[in-house]
Amino acid sequence: MSTFPNILWTTVALVAGAWIGLKFPDIDQSTDLLLHRSIFTHGPLFPLVLYLAGQNARHPSARLFPMYLCLGFVVHMAFDLFPAGWSGFALVSIPLYGWLPGWASIVWLAGSVFSCAYLAARLAQGLLQVALLAIGTAVIFVVAAPGERVVIGPLLVVAASLAIGSAVSMFRGTEDQVGTRREYQ
Repeated sequence: MSTFPNILWTTVALVAGAWIGLKFPDIDQSTDLLLHRSIFTHGPLFPLVLYLAGQNARHPSARLFPMYLCLGFVVHMAFDLFPAGWSGFALVSIPLYGWLPGWASIVWLAGSVFSCAYLAARLAQGLLQVALLAIGTAVIFVVAAPGERVVIGPLLVVAASLAIGSAVSMFRGTEDQVGTRREYQ
C-alpha cells in the first residue's frame, strides 16, 4: 500500500475519532430516551467497546480511531467537570432513577475521564502513536476550548488524567496468553 492512502486513512481516523469523541456524549440531548449527561453517554462504556474492537487491529488507523475517540471523551468530560453549579442538568443522570447527587456526578465524570485517558494510552503503540496521542490531545483541547466557561481546570484534569493513564498503561504493559510482556516499540 502506498504512503498517500495510509496518510489519508490515518487522517480520517484521527479527525473522525476526535470529532465523534467530542460530540457523542451530548447525543443524549437529541433523544427522548435519555436525560442530559446520561450515565450511558457520559461514561467509558462506548469508548471501552471501541477500545476492545481496536486493541488487536493490525492497521494503525484502526487503533487511532478509538484512541482519538477516547481523547475526545476525555476533553468533553473534563469540561463537564466544571459547570457553573452542581444542580439540574450539570448532574449525571441514570435512566429510571434520576440525577446523581453532585458529589457522585463528580466522582462518575472524573472516573470516566481517567478511564478514557487510560484506554487511549493503552491503544498507543510505538513512539509515533505516543506522539499522536500527545499532539492530538492538545489539538482536541484547543478545538473544544472556545466557548467554554473555564479552561484552566479542564486543562489540568486532561493533563493529569493522561499522565496517570499513560504511566499506569506503561507500567502495566500488555501481557499475552503466556504471560510475557509486549513492550512499547
